[in-house]
Amino acid sequence: MNNCIVCGHKISQPLFNPGPQPLAALNLPKTKEDAIGAIKHPMNFHACSICGHVWNLDFEYAQVPYASDSNLMYNKGTLWQEHMQVTIDKLAENYLMWIKQPIIDIGCGDGLFFTQLLKTLPAKCIGFEPGIEGDKITDFECVRDYFIPERDIKKYRPSMLVCRHVLEHLENPRDFVAEIAYWCGQYDVAPVFLAEVPCFDKALETGRISDFLYEHASNFTLNSLYTLFSSSGFQLLEIARLYDEEVTVGYFQPHNVALKQHSTQTQKFNASVEASFKQVATTLDSLAKKYTPVVLWGGTGKSAAFLNMFGLDAERFPTVVDSDPNKVGKYVPGTGQMIQSVDSLRNKIASPTIIITTPWRANDIYREIQLKVLRYRQILVLKDGCLNEYAPD
Repeated sequence: MNNCIVCGHKISQPLFNPGPQPLAALNLPKTKEDAIGAIKHPMNFHACSICGHVWNLDFEYAQVPYASDSNLMYNKGTLWQEHMQVTIDKLAENYLMWIKQPIIDIGCGDGLFFTQLLKTLPAKCIGFEPGIEGDKITDFECVRDYFIPERDIKKYRPSMLVCRHVLEHLENPRDFVAEIAYWCGQYDVAPVFLAEVPCFDKALETGRISDFLYEHASNFTLNSLYTLFSSSGFQLLEIARLYDEEVTVGYFQPHNVALKQHSTQTQKFNASVEASFKQVATTLDSLAKKYTPVVLWGGTGKSAAFLNMFGLDAERFPTVVDSDPNKVGKYVPGTGQMIQSVDSLRNKIASPTIIITTPWRANDIYREIQLKVLRYRQILVLKDGCLNEYAPD
């Protein structure tokens, strides 16, 4: 995990390396001997120089027993209860937007947030919790499993996703968030995503080291949480530091229009390429069988890619010319034709079919043909997936 796990950039600065440390939030030994002999895990935190995210380069998700142990973080203080109620009241302001469809809490723990929400609002609440804390939930449906976007977005079509104090535990939070955005686009649902994480800005400002836990692969700043979602297919609705600026709460929504466009564009491209290969192959076979001279104009770069991808081999199509005299006498990579001078076409007895292999340069090549008064039978260029007769602009 040398690259930033939020923005992907590799430019970072070493921030804090206390050496191997025991689990602090998911381990409570029953004996002194077990406590002293607790397994220690490497902590090597870097700060991204681009988005400011702080993460543990040596974190391994498999080393943390989320499914078999209970999260020992405890906060049932008055101010924390008030903080959760402020969040719930915020949801209540727009509850008509999401009340008709289920709301899902990803990694709901012991279900305290939804339990408190249900005291304020009627809602169809579904929690996902693979750990043993899910055993305590009685107020709403709890799925004893990890949330799987492809499966669960299709099944539940949620109007809201809640993910509180989970993202900081993930090895690849960007992949997880992007996957949710993608499947929302595929299934045409646009839930509000409520994300809450510990805010690391104050720890950075004050030099506080007790915030570093092995269980927290990530330490989000306000900017890095925004970056996580904005670079993963979501648009920002609102973001703020709350609870004395110790937590960051953000509201996001997937860019379904853009996500659908990307998907549609990809499918359209794949279909057009498949059709193009068939059309071009038919045209080339026809030209080869007619035994009329064919000249391929362009021998390197995109031209070489054209020759290789469409199978214009040296045996069937031996003549390649190029406008650049520096390329003359060299050979087309992959197909092997020797690149000839454009002026060599003057010596051709029969007028050839000229195939312009770089459509983006077609106008310039056509002008060069006219200026040099070169004879030709026809000029073909790839357009709309076919080799069509060139038509000057």
